[in-house]
Amino acid sequence: MRGRSCYEAYYFLFDLDGTLTDPKIGISKAVQYALLQQGITENDLTKLQCFIGPPLHESFSLYYHMNETEGV
Repeated sequence: MRGRSCYEAYYFLFDLDGTLTDPKIGISKAVQYALLQQGITENDLTKLQCFIGPPLHESFSLYYHMNETEGV
């Protein structure tokens, strides 16, 4: 068959680690919202950039002393 590729793509996967996009604002605001749901106000988004990369439940535990249930 001419004009048809043997490799048809049905899905595209993106690793949003900063190569294609800058995740700082989106992740920081999501963490800020999650903290607000726990009654914690954090207005400085730069303090929340440490959440980018490691598992979120570990970061909530480390930086905000939440247990596993609260951090999820």
